[in-house]
Amino acid sequence: MRAYLRIALVLANMTLAACAMPAPDELAPADDTAALTSAFVLTVTSGENVITVSSPGRNDTCPRFETRSFAYLSGTALTVTTFAVNTPDCARFLRWDGACAGQSNQCSLVITSDLSTASVYGTIPGCHPK
Repeated sequence: MRAYLRIALVLANMTLAACAMPAPDELAPADDTAALTSAFVLTVTSGENVITVSSPGRNDTCPRFETRSFAYLSGTALTVTTFAVNTPDCARFLRWDGACAGQSNQCSLVITSDLSTASVYGTIPGCHPK
């Protein structure tokens, strides 16, 4: 049996394992190749509120003031959400930077490459933090 490139992605923990490249003479000819499914990474950076990334059957969370990376199969529809306000901290959502730029606090993406986004918050005028 021919040796093939083997990649195992543990999607929940974004761990790469068992990556081996065969010698050129062991590669399968073009008409004998197996279809490979690509996976890409979405990196999110949160501000004053948690970010939730939802896809069919899965919800990933990035805590406040952290950066997290999550892997998804190519073509996966994602909804990236953060709360519009954080009243105790007197913060309100202003915008997304990166892949979600121009969308509201609920962003829709289809992942077809590695992407990143960050939530940006500003102060609520006249508010006093609790």
